Amino acid sequence: MRNSSKVWWTRSALCCLGGLTFVLSACGPVQSTQRVSEAAVALERARVAEADQKAPYEYYSAKFYLHKSREEWGYSDFEASYDYATEAKRAAEAALLKAKEDPWAGSPVNPKIKPVTMRDTGRREGNPAKDPVLAEMPEPNEVLEGGEQ
Repeated sequence: MRNSSKVWWTRSALCCLGGLTFVLSACGPVQSTQRVSEAAVALERARVAEADQKAPYEYYSAKFYLHKSREEWGYSDFEASYDYATEAKRAAEAALLKAKEDPWAGSPVNPKIKPVTMRDTGRREGNPAKDPVLAEMPEPNEVLEGGEQ
């Protein structure tokens, strides 16, 4: 009986060691997969907020970091995949934040606001009533008639 209990304890210890090894080896792929998923969700939120037009640098940075993260995951380099996915998530969140901010008046990214042109200010037509700078300037003929050339 003594011999069978020793075998049982040895088998139990080996099973526990094998299970622990399996659990610890799965940490890298699990964490990396979770971070890639979080980055993909953040990128989709940014896309819905039209960040590709309103914050293109951050949006496309996130998109390509996510692509690189998935590539590294495919090569089983889970640490690099995790790092790239973290950068992708950070860039996507920055793109979302920037896309949600109200752009300035006349911004080319906000098509609802009409940009101000030279014609709208009256400078092109030389309308002194609309432009106080033009109101103070003398006419070109007055300068020449005064003897100054």
